[in-house]
Amino acid sequence: MGYDATDAVDDQEGGVDVMATTGGTQTELVLDELRRCGELGLTPLEALRDIGTMRLAARISDAKKLIGPDEEIVTQRATRNGKTFARYVLRRREGQVSLWR
Repeated sequence: MGYDATDAVDDQEGGVDVMATTGGTQTELVLDELRRCGELGLTPLEALRDIGTMRLAARISDAKKLIGPDEEIVTQRATRNGKTFARYVLRRREGQVSLWR
């Protein structure tokens, strides 16, 4: 979309300084990250670290309006160290055949 990794500046913590990006809304950055991560998906903590958004659920809601009819964002429940949180994964809708593969 509007985000290019060359536009971002790595910070000292290993994340990205999104204030230094030249393009892309947080929603576009979330979509790009979902496409990059594949089945690993994206958690709120990863979104905060990598994109700088504290409102991942809101950005996911916005992203669902931007994706094509052959894609869907699935919410999975993940647990680590006794804590439960959401993990969002972008997938092709089942039963959809792409003519451009």
